Amino acid sequence: MRVSFKVFKRMKMYLLILYEFCCIVSFVFFSMNCRKRGESVTLMESLRTAASYDQVVKKRAGDMKSKETPFRFFSNYVKKCLIQCALDHIKVTTGRRDAIVLDLASGRGGDLGKWLHCQSPELSFATAKLPRERLTKAAYVECYDVSPECIAEAESRYKKIAPDTVCRCSFTVKDCFSEDFLLRELPLTQHFGKFDIVSIQFAFHYACDTLERIDMLLGAIAKALAPEGVFIATTVDEEVLAKRVAANRMESKGLFSIHFDSEPQFEYDRLVVGTRYRFNLYGFVDCDEYVVPLDYVRDCAKQHGLEEMVKFSKHFGSFYETYKDDPSKNKERYLVGGEMELATLYRSLCFRKAS
Repeated sequence: MRVSFKVFKRMKMYLLILYEFCCIVSFVFFSMNCRKRGESVTLMESLRTAASYDQVVKKRAGDMKSKETPFRFFSNYVKKCLIQCALDHIKVTTGRRDAIVLDLASGRGGDLGKWLHCQSPELSFATAKLPRERLTKAAYVECYDVSPECIAEAESRYKKIAPDTVCRCSFTVKDCFSEDFLLRELPLTQHFGKFDIVSIQFAFHYACDTLERIDMLLGAIAKALAPEGVFIATTVDEEVLAKRVAANRMESKGLFSIHFDSEPQFEYDRLVVGTRYRFNLYGFVDCDEYVVPLDYVRDCAKQHGLEEMVKFSKHFGSFYETYKDDPSKNKERYLVGGEMELATLYRSLCFRKAS
């Protein structure tokens, strides 16, 4: 039976509307269950975050140019450094060949290639012919994200890469910073307590609405990790953010902007814990974020048995000092103007679980 193009488009539109309606209904029931348990998950914020990233996927479907921008290229370099650090640590301290990875807020799958191809020792002319048994590589990557569209795209990316790798991946739609996930669902997963690496890239700030949620997240990460496992993250640097807010430097025209619903409050030279702001990275992100209280994160991590690896837990500017002087790394994609302003808004976090 032949179907006209107009009928096909109409059917596609109806299916999309039905899909989005089902997503909303699911979030509503999730919220009702949360309230019954007294959980402090904010439904509308989770819904807005998911919807924002869903729209990004739709707008940028088939567009690969974004990876070529200097900021994206540099941020990928930073993430590769963190992944390499984690794999090297696992190899040296445990000798395990097959690393198991938990990727929270995994997004559209932009890091899949890094997980599938990075290795320890790092790939080079000297190590290219080493047998697999002498390498430490990701063997399983467990991905969670609140956005159905992002998970669908990530799974699609993996299927294209899968024939060339032995690494297995799973993809699940979850609000991975919710109490329900961290305290009830994650502990029941197959690899809980056995993960070699936990990664949260450019999303840790979504979990900083309260000190209680930060504590809950870091506690869950510590329990999820195997001894000598590594937690890596990239997030907003609270010190840089506070300085820019104080100086009213919250926008780079055509690139990004930061907005507050009300006058931001300071405690000494830092923004008050729980301060919410709206971050817009044009064409990529338009979401509410929260100030990351770094001192509290460090203290809380320590209480949960996570020791900071200071060599890789640092401001993005430190990474750039190495990056800018190495053409083999930067490929002549240097940060200037607004992109430098954007990149230096961020920092990395790196912790190991004491054995």
